Amino acid sequence: MKLISKLIKLTAANEKPAPVRTLANSVGNYCISLHSQPERLKETRRQLKFYGLDLEHFPAVPSKEVTERITRKERVMPIANGCLQSHIDLYKQILASHKPDAAEGRPYVAVFEDDIVALSTLNQLDDHFARLPGDWDFVYLGGNYHFHKPVILDEHLIRPVFALSTHAQLIRIDFLPLLIQELEKKAFEVDVVFARLQEAGIGRWYGFTIDFFWQHGRTSASYTSLWRHQIGEFHFATANGVIDQVIIRNYLP
Repeated sequence: MKLISKLIKLTAANEKPAPVRTLANSVGNYCISLHSQPERLKETRRQLKFYGLDLEHFPAVPSKEVTERITRKERVMPIANGCLQSHIDLYKQILASHKPDAAEGRPYVAVFEDDIVALSTLNQLDDHFARLPGDWDFVYLGGNYHFHKPVILDEHLIRPVFALSTHAQLIRIDFLPLLIQELEKKAFEVDVVFARLQEAGIGRWYGFTIDFFWQHGRTSASYTSLWRHQIGEFHFATANGVIDQVIIRNYLP
């Protein structure tokens, strides 16, 4: 398997872009982050502040404090229990603050984890978002691992069919009750719950043919980016703010 590596700079250093309307128009931009790791929240806020966006901190639940754990038979990383409970608690808080109201249309929230890497493509999000069908429930903002190849709808949009990641997404308020219901079964990790809903055709899930966020490489994880001409792309963000991009051809069927 042939690997091609290259370094990509994230943003121009001396010029701030206009605020991203897609995120500014959400009813909230939330970041799940542990109190014990304030530097990660600070870095996440710094990245989005560059694009004129503020974040509301939601304290993550430490896995050691979770009493009802994920029950799947396969081995589950301990951190997954805290991640799942954090998403449940945040979604419930959002619902308590923003009740779905048909008169307001279908408002949405942006949910981030504190290991995002904002890409310079973020200034293109508004144009891509405008192309979404109005029926969307959940939108991935990039850096996904596509366990199964997504459906390419056009040059801008995809429909994920089994995508894994939870670090950057948009969610309709009226879709949160279903997500809470499924997550509270504690049968799988949060991203696997999402992927299984996609696989079952429950909800209207979308993504884009370019990434706006990747996940930081400090987690020792890699995520397949979007499919460009049948090429799967893995991205690793290093601590010095540079992206190491590895392109792997024919990685998945």
